[in-house]
Amino acid sequence: MLTTQMMVSGKRTVTTNLGATPLAANEILQYKLFASGANPIWGFGCAHRLLASVSNQPLPVYTWYLSPQSVPAPDGPVYTLDQPINVMDVYVVALSFAAVVQYRLLVVKQPGNVTIQDITYNSFDPHDAYREPLDVTLA
Repeated sequence: MLTTQMMVSGKRTVTTNLGATPLAANEILQYKLFASGANPIWGFGCAHRLLASVSNQPLPVYTWYLSPQSVPAPDGPVYTLDQPINVMDVYVVALSFAAVVQYRLLVVKQPGNVTIQDITYNSFDPHDAYREPLDVTLA
């Protein structure tokens, strides 16, 4: 799940992609995945574990969080970092276009409302897939 996989016939439009971010003990990454289509199929994980896998659960937007510690979140699950301070880990969102024609991935660091990734993916090829990495280091 770690390598970036290019779409064959799709398009990836980057508004913001820092590619990497440090995360302090009091910060959290908010992930939002917007899906346009019948049945989104996607996954989220890191080098060590699969954290989420979604299919047959169509929603217009999926929200989850990545945090150094378990914290309450009103609108989605919270996944905790599993690497110690100053050790980078790669977190990946894997997208399938089998029944979806567009995704938009938005990753925002809080507090501060700093956009880390804002990327839109379009494809009409049901065989297309894409893996978007983000390097995260607990600072």
